[in-house]
Amino acid sequence: MHKNWDLMVLLSCVLSQNIYSTLSSNHQLMQKLMSNQKELIRNIEKPRPCIIK
Repeated sequence: MHKNWDLMVLLSCVLSQNIYSTLSSNHQLMQKLMSNQKELIRNIEKPRPCIIK
């Protein structure tokens, strides 16, 4: 019983870390998308020659 409990705690710890890292990477992705959107809006607001990267 005690061993199983330790395993459960360990598992939940690992799972929560995985969830956290997934969330944080999603957050970074969202921030990137948001900044890209702002950049797009800025480009639309003041027309200028497109620069191909």
